[in-house]
Amino acid sequence: IDCQPAFQMLADLANQHLPEKVAEMTGVSSEAIRKLAREYATAKPAAILACFGLRYKNSGNAYRAMAALGAITGNIGVLGGGPIMGWHSQSMFNAPQLKFNDISMLFPNKARPQLVPSAKSFQCMITSKPHPIKALVLYGANLLHTFPNPRRWIDEIFPNLELIVVNDIFMTATAEYADYVLPDCTVFEREDIDIGYGGHIVLLEKAIEPMYECRPPIYFWSELAKRLGFGEYFDKTIEEWIEFRLDSKDPSIAGIDPPLTLERLKKEKMVRANIPREIHHPFLDKKFPTPSGRIEFYCEELVPAGDALPVFREQLESPRSALAKKYPLVFNTANNRFFVHTMFANDSTVLKAYTAEPHLSINPHDAEKRDISNGDIVKVYNDRGSFKVKAMISEAVPPGVVHIPHGWWPKQFIEGHLADLLLSLASPETSDEAREIYWTVACERNGSKVFESDDGWFAYDAWFAYSPDTIFDCLCEVGKVR
Repeated sequence: IDCQPAFQMLADLANQHLPEKVAEMTGVSSEAIRKLAREYATAKPAAILACFGLRYKNSGNAYRAMAALGAITGNIGVLGGGPIMGWHSQSMFNAPQLKFNDISMLFPNKARPQLVPSAKSFQCMITSKPHPIKALVLYGANLLHTFPNPRRWIDEIFPNLELIVVNDIFMTATAEYADYVLPDCTVFEREDIDIGYGGHIVLLEKAIEPMYECRPPIYFWSELAKRLGFGEYFDKTIEEWIEFRLDSKDPSIAGIDPPLTLERLKKEKMVRANIPREIHHPFLDKKFPTPSGRIEFYCEELVPAGDALPVFREQLESPRSALAKKYPLVFNTANNRFFVHTMFANDSTVLKAYTAEPHLSINPHDAEKRDISNGDIVKVYNDRGSFKVKAMISEAVPPGVVHIPHGWWPKQFIEGHLADLLLSLASPETSDEAREIYWTVACERNGSKVFESDDGWFAYDAWFAYSPDTIFDCLCEVGKVR
């Protein structure tokens, strides 16, 4: 049997992506790439802070590559080393997770709900196989604003559902398709607890009573539970639920001295959890959750997915693909600093400070080729859909790229919506087999459960870090509306 050291395989993989090749693909000079590589390799310690920006195309392998970089440079399991991966208050500081009580503790045998991965749920709603999902209850989720290819929801998924319920504070585009729209409370109209940065438990106090017919989430779920025969598990007030959550046996909560109660939170507003004040650094003991107990550059379980090593794959719609001859522009929909996803895009004060309407940023070179002037109405399109907005000529975007900020609502466009162009997670081009392999490995590595049955495949307690298609980028063309 021919064998090769995993480190040599990783080195051979790296040699396929020399700085000159990467520079051609990214627009970052080979000199800058080499300079950064040398700085990272020689700095002691060195850390890479990774957040949600890498969770889409090649995301799982991007994180694996960063971990490999940390390993070969001696930056894993050392103070100040990385990578540091996370996004919320605990993981940003690599602090232990705080474990509150949850409602599953009240169920018989402490049964846990089974979660269907998103790719599977799309299939279930469209084909009714392996599970016929016939109802969709959305809480604070605006699918038609934020999900790619909304026409697929409207044309294929919604018609197959017998019930759609939306619980939101605004009449969103998704709510307009609902059978029932339930007015939710804002955060100013209800009490709750949250976790602040650095591991502080914070009381969110109610500023005003709910207005009009708005109700807090607990009201909806409690009333629904009563009608479904589970009322005995949802019979608490919001204050009783907070007390229940705080009555945790986990040391991070139970070890707080004096004991943490709602009454104490009302007085102090914020209480630090029982976690070390120093920043937590993982793997100082050099023990890793792998079959060998060591850092593994080569993952045997991911061989069926073709990802034993952290390989790079081109986007399905890459500017280096054959499709680029038809659609030569990369369509980018990055976030902007004024919106949080679709929140605040309908706020008149925010729009006054930002801009009153969406516009497409296009490089002067690309605009000139298409006879587009500043303020012209343009049509942005590909095979999936199109939208119309005004153009803004800007050198802030490079040639070959057009950009419109994520978050704008459909009604704010002259015609269509930016999500009409984007590739759906449930598209036929995506690899369900690869998803299942990654999900299974993630569950097993985290000590979670994977269910296999005649009815289908389920998993829970795992972060699904692999997405084999693109969400916020695709190819398009732009034309001036005459």
